[in-house]
Amino acid sequence: MILESFLFLNKYILMAEPDHVFVRPLPNLARGGYTAGFPFFYIKPAENEKLIRKFYLEEKGPVTNVDPIGNSPVIIKNVEFLVDNSMLKKNSPTWMNVSISMKNDPETDKTFGWVLEIPPWDLEVGKNFIIHYTYGCDYSLKVMLVTKVNEATTNIPGWDTF
Repeated sequence: MILESFLFLNKYILMAEPDHVFVRPLPNLARGGYTAGFPFFYIKPAENEKLIRKFYLEEKGPVTNVDPIGNSPVIIKNVEFLVDNSMLKKNSPTWMNVSISMKNDPETDKTFGWVLEIPPWDLEVGKNFIIHYTYGCDYSLKVMLVTKVNEATTNIPGWDTF
């Protein structure tokens, strides 16, 4: 499970991961009672309808109603954080239970793998607002980012004694 950070923006909450680096100011894309989330090109519910139906029953409608978004980044309206009509309060238990159920289901976990937990990387910043730095399994000591992080931490007084 990925640990999210919550940033309270007046009437909205930004749910992001601790390894999101903001490279440009993020506009509030949520409007009214609608939540804004990032659409992932690789989340295609219709291509895995049999598996999706384990978690999104037929009476709820077609699997094309399942948005191709992850848990982060998301901007959600904060009507009143602790009041019963909060979207976050209403949806969090469902999100958590479905996430855990999908990860615990061997067939679903095998099919979706890391997609259940984390988005992929972008090859360029372009017009993006966020850079996502969770590539731990992809790193080797030959990767430039590892070299730069090691160089930076070496220059922090007392880094190796903490």
